[in-house]
Amino acid sequence: MYGLSLAPARQKVNEQSHDREREARKLAKEVVSDEYAVIDEIWNRRRVNYHSVAADYDRDTIKDINRKLPNLLVKNGGVALDELADEYGFESTCDLIDMFLAYTPKRIRLEQLVAQFLEENPQPSGDYDGDVPF
Repeated sequence: MYGLSLAPARQKVNEQSHDREREARKLAKEVVSDEYAVIDEIWNRRRVNYHSVAADYDRDTIKDINRKLPNLLVKNGGVALDELADEYGFESTCDLIDMFLAYTPKRIRLEQLVAQFLEENPQPSGDYDGDVPF
């Protein structure tokens, strides 16, 4: 085909694609870090007193929380649910419980954000059929 090679063009498209994905991952990590700051603080450092949750919520809610966030609820120690809600600026304990129930593992949330970013910011198509326009 007249000695023209598409290899450099394909390589450039591949590099751009990798750069876009790296940038998307970097942005997603920043968002995830911000989104999970409160829940990480509570789950890893504070814990929630089981009895303060059991007083207002049913067993199914407690099971769901334990499934999504193991060891978040502790029977000995932990901070009362209403105190945590006040301290972290939630309108009510229901809002805090809703946050626990809506929890998505970080790796899944990260992949969702990367996919969303790449979908919202499409790259010009790298598809090239091999025809030279001259």
